[in-house]
Amino acid sequence: MRISIVALTIFLSMAHAACGMKNRAGQIEGTGAGENVINGDVVPDNHPTKSSIIQIVDTSIVQSLQRICSGVIISENAVLTATHCLYYETSARPKAPESYRMRDLTNLLVSMDARGVAISKAIIDVRAFPLPTRAPNGNDLALLRLEDGIPRGITPATLLGDSSIMKPDQTVFVAGYGKVLTNAPESVVSLRSGTMVIKGDFSPNELELKKLPEKNQITCNGDSGGPAFVDVGGKFFLWGINRGGDPFCSFQSVFTKAYNYAAWIESVVEEWRGESRDVRQAPIQREVKK
Repeated sequence: MRISIVALTIFLSMAHAACGMKNRAGQIEGTGAGENVINGDVVPDNHPTKSSIIQIVDTSIVQSLQRICSGVIISENAVLTATHCLYYETSARPKAPESYRMRDLTNLLVSMDARGVAISKAIIDVRAFPLPTRAPNGNDLALLRLEDGIPRGITPATLLGDSSIMKPDQTVFVAGYGKVLTNAPESVVSLRSGTMVIKGDFSPNELELKKLPEKNQITCNGDSGGPAFVDVGGKFFLWGINRGGDPFCSFQSVFTKAYNYAAWIESVVEEWRGESRDVRQAPIQREVKK
């Protein structure tokens, strides 16, 4: 198993692996275990994005807390999620870089819904985008390689190609696994979605979202690594990966611009394809720029 991840101290200086980070909008908190899209809607079985959205579980911890993050299937052999989902905080020195440890990948499973049947897959490789030493934000992306690829009946997400529509006031579709209400027990989980609107750039590689007053929906704990889509002419394109929001899940969600990393995503997936014997290999689906 190969893991390509930069120094943990660099990562923790900008990521929100359940730790805080100060920024112009206040403290940004990770969304590991806990609630999911607050006031979210149940994702219909026939929604074009449903089969691509997954949850990541850690089988080494108590069952009610095993769900740690969300993610999205990006190819027949890979899941895109947030790097900070691969870490946990020890109780030694909370918030200190040395208090974080990488999860044992042999304990992690990717759970997906294949035509109504829950299927879990082991993770056999991980790649995380190298984090720059000078930028405080961004690059919170990781690719997980699935053992034996995805089952039939699941359609990978299509990555947004033309990002020109990603401007303030554009509405977007967000989703993730977690509790249905802030006061629900940890064991009550479901895939929920919401509609939010772009507020503007949070950093060069991130967008900040805000709630629509009429919807009052926002991502929260449990949604880290989960996807954000944009509807273009009735088709849903993946554009972002959830990296966190305000600590009270009340006014802000921050997503990494996945489309800025298209070349990296494709290069890793192609490398894994070259090592695989899966005859169902197909190019990563990307929107064709007009």
